[in-house]
Amino acid sequence: MSSQGANAESSKCTVSQANVDIGSTPSIFSHPDLIRLSKCNDPPLPAEEMTLNRIISQAESLLLILPQKIDTETRKNVGARLSCLSTAGTLTTLVERYHETEDSIRAAKRLVSPVRHLPVEILHQILVLVFEFPPPKVWDEGNHCWKIQHEKASLWDLELVSKGWRSALLSCSLAWSYICLKDTDRFERTADNSGFRGLLRQVERSKPRPLSVLIHQSSRQGFPDLLIAALIHFGDRIVTLQLALGVVILQDLNPLQFFLLSLENLSIISVTPELGTLIPGLFKAFSSAPLRSLELRQVSVPDALVISWARIRCYKHQYRHGPSDRSFHDALLQINRFSDIEECEMSCTEHFLHRIQLDMITLPKLHTLRMLGSRKGFEKLPLLLDHMATPSLARITMQAFETDLIAPPYMPFHPFSVSSSVLVVLSHASV
Repeated sequence: MSSQGANAESSKCTVSQANVDIGSTPSIFSHPDLIRLSKCNDPPLPAEEMTLNRIISQAESLLLILPQKIDTETRKNVGARLSCLSTAGTLTTLVERYHETEDSIRAAKRLVSPVRHLPVEILHQILVLVFEFPPPKVWDEGNHCWKIQHEKASLWDLELVSKGWRSALLSCSLAWSYICLKDTDRFERTADNSGFRGLLRQVERSKPRPLSVLIHQSSRQGFPDLLIAALIHFGDRIVTLQLALGVVILQDLNPLQFFLLSLENLSIISVTPELGTLIPGLFKAFSSAPLRSLELRQVSVPDALVISWARIRCYKHQYRHGPSDRSFHDALLQINRFSDIEECEMSCTEHFLHRIQLDMITLPKLHTLRMLGSRKGFEKLPLLLDHMATPSLARITMQAFETDLIAPPYMPFHPFSVSSSVLVVLSHASV
């Protein structure tokens, strides 16, 4: 290339670069007064909101111009861009400016987001939904027990989001009424007893709501004295209690025997293998509770619970692993105590005794029966129903632990003619 041609090419590149001088990108970081908003979730002041809307408008106008500039430079320098580093640099700068402008718009829009202006009532609903109670649980096939999954943020974390969220949370007694204790070690005695004081602070914020409490104790150690003392302090406000623990340490809760006077819903979930464990005595903590609903998961000794069985309206007992040759027999003995039971869920087993020395059990109010177990276990279901008179039974569901067909199509249901049930729903399902 001649020097004259090179000079012309260089001149062309210089002109192209000069033509793309479009000023700086509008940004919140060019306004020191907006930096505060980028570090919190408070709503912007009226003057700040005007500045943000101006930044968004200017940046969106620039975003319309930049693609045209990029296209013009690309077509005008098809040959030159291969030999002129200056032209290639100009195109790169334009593309970078485009992405920078997009980021600037997103950053400004976050600061004027409607979420920052939500009414307290809406925030209350969001806060209640964000906090998960009870947390999800999954079956651990290897250890034959349940695992609790604490996935979502705690109320104490949400309180730190912004001043607005903290103010809304402090006025939302419903959110504080769901108490999730996933680390009982926090209640060991320390210099400041922070776990104990934090729990009492949450209970105070929840007033005057009834309480729903989850206690997760994954080790076989007993409950700290401070935790028992706290539960005694507000035990008369607990309506729902879910215990995820090793069943053997239920006896540590016996001091609560005369304090759970409002407890209506109790759930006990075994999170440690219990096979071969000797139960040292009776579990008396719930003996004075007016229970209406009882759920047991992998609890091998329901008879160790001292409760008012006749008051139970909803009973669920899921037993997935362990000695099961008497599970149907034991289930019949248990539900025989429920004169007014309305909903029942039990586990099935293929090891069902063909002859049971029990009289016919009459459950006049039972309307929903759900059976869980292995496929072969459902073949014994008619033998169970042979011992039950359920005139109000309208729904029966057989749900298998496997994913295969849970019951043969020829399985007889003659016991319903004995029980005089009029089924509305008969369904098969799988876990």
